[in-house]
Amino acid sequence: MQQSVEPTLATVVFTPQASLAQHSLATVVFSPQASLAQHSLATVVFSPQASLAQHSLATVVFSSQASLAQHSLATVVFSSQASLAQHSLATVVFSPQASLAQHSLATVVFSPQASLAQHSLATVVFSSQASLAQHSLATVVFSPQASLAQHTSSHQVVQVFNRCRFRLLLKYDLNTQSPADFHSVSTGQPGLLDVAFKVTDTVGKCGSSG
Repeated sequence: MQQSVEPTLATVVFTPQASLAQHSLATVVFSPQASLAQHSLATVVFSPQASLAQHSLATVVFSSQASLAQHSLATVVFSSQASLAQHSLATVVFSPQASLAQHSLATVVFSPQASLAQHSLATVVFSSQASLAQHSLATVVFSPQASLAQHTSSHQVVQVFNRCRFRLLLKYDLNTQSPADFHSVSTGQPGLLDVAFKVTDTVGKCGSSG
């Protein structure tokens, strides 16, 4: 068993604020070996090992405070039950408030399936469904396959804006050459819109992008 706690996949940073320097940050670090006790701040280490294997459903509450019970900045739910088990998906829901219905939320779906393995980078899609559109829900799909697992060299930042309602920053490791400035993602699935995102080295200001 490896005891390395270094992230081997990617780091995803969510913030409802305009700047990362503000509080209410939620950082998700992927690591094959890690303990939630080591990260008492707004950092959660996702590990598919023993701990999560024994419990099919786990809920983690983010908090910038020492006590996780005082605030509910975000809720992470890992589930492999029922319908989710068919797709082998883990759904992570972030919310700056206790009520997910009143505020914009971001849903991150992690899937080790082969269909997502075709995209070595991050695939970002926006849902055009009525109920989801009202809350400006953004769905980010990651592929933790070979590409992202082996790329642990240089860092790139993907900036995604959903009508400037909230800022979604995706940090991941990229060992290969830097891709083009703009990427067009075509999902080919009904109910999902094709979007374009930009890869930059710094965090820019929110602007209208069509």
